[in-house]
Amino acid sequence: MNLQRRLIQQFALVFVVANVTTTVRIKADIVAFAEPSYPRIGYLQTSGGSPNYLTTYPTFSPNFLAYDSVGNLYSTQAGMSGGNSSIYKVTPSGAKSVFANVSGATSLEGLAYDRANNVLYAAAYSDGLIARITMDGAASTFVSGVPNPFQLAVDSSGNVFSSNLAAGTISKITPSGTVSTFASGFYQPASLTIDASDTLVVKGSYYFWKITPDGTKTSWLPINPRESNPQQIAFDSTGNLWVADADNYSIWKVDSAGTKTTVLDTSYFSNRGIAVYAPVPEPSTYAMALAGLGCGGYSIWRRRRAR
Repeated sequence: MNLQRRLIQQFALVFVVANVTTTVRIKADIVAFAEPSYPRIGYLQTSGGSPNYLTTYPTFSPNFLAYDSVGNLYSTQAGMSGGNSSIYKVTPSGAKSVFANVSGATSLEGLAYDRANNVLYAAAYSDGLIARITMDGAASTFVSGVPNPFQLAVDSSGNVFSSNLAAGTISKITPSGTVSTFASGFYQPASLTIDASDTLVVKGSYYFWKITPDGTKTSWLPINPRESNPQQIAFDSTGNLWVADADNYSIWKVDSAGTKTTVLDTSYFSNRGIAVYAPVPEPSTYAMALAGLGCGGYSIWRRRRAR
């Protein structure tokens, strides 16, 4: 009888351990890209396949994009001089609405979502300010006096980085609002994003640059400005860099080794913004079955022990 009890107990424990170590299934990331001249938003899966499209007319003409942690997509209105102070929201089901209006902003450009604090930041290029928007749509001025903020990124500590197009610098803004120059020497740094290790990638005129958290700057990937015009850039969950190329009417990605691959030709529709959403891993059916067997086995052992 003691041997039988031990076998039943081991049976339960083995399946519980199996549930812990083998039970997640990862979905493909979703890449959203803006085609303001159409106007529409395209959606691609990083695993491949053809894009799906959502027409945004007449609500808005999509510009630069950002995802939140649950898959809502946010966009500014296209046009550095013809935009507005609104931020638009597109839910996973495709519902479109005005999410927030930023007081004091003539037009908005880049967006960045802060996962740690669940807030959105928006750059007002012409007004020299960066706005902070909570998830209920309440907008306020985060900092002002930033020289032409264009694109934004947020690191894991909540620091906001701004590419200052006219000044050729990257500003760092702490969560308390202290502004400093983090890197300089760029010519029109139109795009920037940040990877999982908090390394910034900045698009200059002839290179993509990498800047480590301690401020070390190195050239990474050459760019021919006569052949391509990368706008917004974003990393997926596996470390690939996705690029919206306005002049080549294309979406391309760069792997960690620096190999560039054209993923999509958008047929003469210029691409402006791009954002990547990584769904949360889910338990697999197989794993849930194992968990049930494990708990069942343990329950049998407890009942027999009670006798």
